[in-house]
Amino acid sequence: VLASPEQHRLHHSTDLAEAGHYGSDLSCWDHLLGTFTWRPGREPAAVGLRDPAAFPGTGEILAALLHPWRRRPAPGPRPE
Repeated sequence: VLASPEQHRLHHSTDLAEAGHYGSDLSCWDHLLGTFTWRPGREPAAVGLRDPAAFPGTGEILAALLHPWRRRPAPGPRPE
């Protein structure tokens, strides 16, 4: 029911597929809304922002709030 420190760490993963856990202290919200991800023994490869330069600065509050809804370029081919 309560979120663990490992769930909080996964919330900050740079891999967006595992970076759910929006329930803050109560993980029941993530279970109900489908944002709970957990693989025992799996730690995120990296935490933080994948591209820090692409995120608005600390003084740009409105830009930071709108950041998740920005237009993004179409993804190119992934390197093998």
